Amino acid sequence: MDRRTLLSSALAAGILALVLPVRAFAQTGTAPTETVAGIISSDRDLDTLASLLMAADLLDGLREAGPFTVFAPVNDAFEAMGEATLSDLTAEENADRLRRLLLHHVVPNVLMPGALRGGRSVETLAGTQIEITDEETLLIGGAELLTPGTEIPNGVVHKIGSVLEAPEQA
Repeated sequence: MDRRTLLSSALAAGILALVLPVRAFAQTGTAPTETVAGIISSDRDLDTLASLLMAADLLDGLREAGPFTVFAPVNDAFEAMGEATLSDLTAEENADRLRRLLLHHVVPNVLMPGALRGGRSVETLAGTQIEITDEETLLIGGAELLTPGTEIPNGVVHKIGSVLEAPEQA
């Protein structure tokens, strides 16, 4: 390969490297991390949640327009459930139970920290209710709000210290 061909190939590769990410951005309208799914996928404290959402085939849905508020249990919250419980939850025969548990953490609205103050009840995508209490600390279904989220184009992700238990289906 002569020098001119090598230079042309390198230039073409460089242009592609610049154009492809811009093209992906243009198709979705938001940068990959500017969605609820992107925030969850890119945050190391939420690796377990991201894996479970992917296993339940829910992660891609959180890239959609929304709006969504996700009360996101950190990795330690899932570890506190115990390995046996997590293993049972991710078993194929418990797929519906896993989906219900995860959807119990998602509200079809944007709830910024100010909207959580004063206490209230919110309905989740699982059709269940989460009680939010504001006493000394802000509790989401009994789980402490660890890190309030920042609003992004399709919602907000708030980190919480416990996994919320979804009520049994009637």
